[in-house]
Amino acid sequence: QVVGCNSSHEIWSCIEQIFNSQSAARIMHYKRQLQNARKEDMNMRDYIARIKNLCDKLSAVGHKISDSEQILTITNGLDDEYESMVTFIASQKTLPNL
Repeated sequence: QVVGCNSSHEIWSCIEQIFNSQSAARIMHYKRQLQNARKEDMNMRDYIARIKNLCDKLSAVGHKISDSEQILTITNGLDDEYESMVTFIASQKTLPNL
């Protein structure tokens, strides 16, 4: 993909463009997985580990997810049986540590 570049600047610009397009695609892919994450049949430890793994992947491609966004994602993916816990967390002045 860098064949035809005439200078090192052109080569690096080409590589940067390739990386940025791949990075943007990864960000979109991971964010969609994060938005669609549901606990369903997983135990809580596995569910939270899945969310953390996706957030770590996003961070690795330069798109950090804040702790409050992670907690919101976790609570959004919980079933109705956790509604009282979600309400409790939402009513707190400070969010729990991850």
